[in-house]
Amino acid sequence: MVTTKARGDLVYLEWLDAKGHEPGWKKIEDVREGDKPALCHSVGWVIKDTPKYVTIIGDWNDSEDCDREQVILKQNITKQVKLKIGR
Repeated sequence: MVTTKARGDLVYLEWLDAKGHEPGWKKIEDVREGDKPALCHSVGWVIKDTPKYVTIIGDWNDSEDCDREQVILKQNITKQVKLKIGR
């Protein structure tokens, strides 16, 4: 069974990600005025926390398998909230 220690904390993260545009010609001024990173929202269990990045998983099972892993640079995280599961 996956223990709470192996999974780590359940967290909500807001973070900035790179964003591209549809291919094709555009006015430079339109790109300059309309560009900003994408604000992303993720919820998951922390399985690795380093000085530069955090790895979270969205799903896990009793066989210690996981899915929906994300590695997010800490410099991109704008908000982090530790969540609790009510029982």
